Amino acid sequence: MTGETANVVPPRPGAGGPGRPEPVEKRPVEKRFDPLRPGAGRPDPSRPIGGRVVPAGSRGIDEILTAARARLLRLTPEAAHLACRAGAVLVDIRPAGQRAATGAVPGALAVERNVLEWRFDPRCPARLPIAGYDLPVIVLCEEGFTSSLAAAALLDLGVHRATDVRGGFVAWRTAGLPAFRPDGTRPAAARSTATATTPTPATPPGIADGPAGDTDGAAGPGRDGLTWARSRGQGVAGGR
Repeated sequence: MTGETANVVPPRPGAGGPGRPEPVEKRPVEKRFDPLRPGAGRPDPSRPIGGRVVPAGSRGIDEILTAARARLLRLTPEAAHLACRAGAVLVDIRPAGQRAATGAVPGALAVERNVLEWRFDPRCPARLPIAGYDLPVIVLCEEGFTSSLAAAALLDLGVHRATDVRGGFVAWRTAGLPAFRPDGTRPAAARSTATATTPTPATPPGIADGPAGDTDGAAGPGRDGLTWARSRGQGVAGGR
């Protein structure tokens, strides 16, 4: 070099010499709440389940289902059939694919679960013409689980005569009640409904216990589908 000063930048302390990157200071990453990751954020550490912690105030689906059924006077298929003959509306909330695969109930109103509240809320512009607070609605799903949650949702809307069918369509078909085959062309063979049209005082339909663990909110002694429909309000016709 001929008398000129080279523009050399002295290395910073701890940089490891010229040409080497300066070490990056690592900062702790703040743990943020992530709704897609159970237990992320600031959960309640007092309730560990399966190695994970349960957020405070949350409820499991079994607890939610039990609470929903405690609000319902649930009906066996036989009692539901009688209530429909008395004017109650049977609402099948199963998806179209499921109805096509397993069959359907003649005369049931198909309203899928994802639009149920909008169709039966009397205050909603998208409601059905029959929607009303006094309308007796009996919700039917495949096995009687989703229907309980759906019926409880209708109660929240003020449709106070809503309930569901214990055991769902599977129990309905097993009971030999009228049901279309999956092809939808004709009803499958059904047992005689003579006892359904004339309730027997000794053992009203719908009184016997259903499957184990499915007795919540069942129709009690002395109640059948007809008395249920009439006891939930005067008349069966709904209004806006």
